[in-house]
Amino acid sequence: MCSATSAERPDLIAALSAAAQPRYLTLEGDVRDANGYIEVCGIRVAGASLREHLRGCSRALLFAATLGSEVDRLISRAGLLSMADAYVLDTLASERIEQFCDDVQETLSHRADGLYLRPRYSPGYGDVDMSLSPAILDALRAPVSIGLCATARGMLTPVKSVTAFIGLTREKQSCHIHKCAACPNVGCAFRKDD
Repeated sequence: MCSATSAERPDLIAALSAAAQPRYLTLEGDVRDANGYIEVCGIRVAGASLREHLRGCSRALLFAATLGSEVDRLISRAGLLSMADAYVLDTLASERIEQFCDDVQETLSHRADGLYLRPRYSPGYGDVDMSLSPAILDALRAPVSIGLCATARGMLTPVKSVTAFIGLTREKQSCHIHKCAACPNVGCAFRKDD
């Protein structure tokens, strides 16, 4: 977090707030485990990490969220004048999309009909390849609905966006937003203590 920097730059916070247009989509479906794959809403995922993450979940959500393309443009324009401002805006926007996702997930947890939400699990975590993002976005119709697209390799555009799987389980969870604490990659440079 760059709270000290952001506290000194209310102009950048205001600019980000004006540019951000946070939106999200979800799609719920069965979780199927067969032939070495986990399948959620028709998306087949090889590898053990998502299977482990969704253990005990009979249903799951596909999830996508974005702050919108104006945030990307704001950061790019700032970079032409001041790399420091662009860095602060980029950091603030990263915090903003994560907070938006947490807020949405908190809202979804109250509508889960006796089911508990697992933490978000995004392409790029564990052995889940980033190239799954386009399939998630296609299933959600995200390019049309919220303007969220991905390259063939899974890079999201707009950049300040998230795709994820969210497991639904009847097992009571102590917290459904674990972030880095739920990730097995303890050597990650971006790891935070939650």
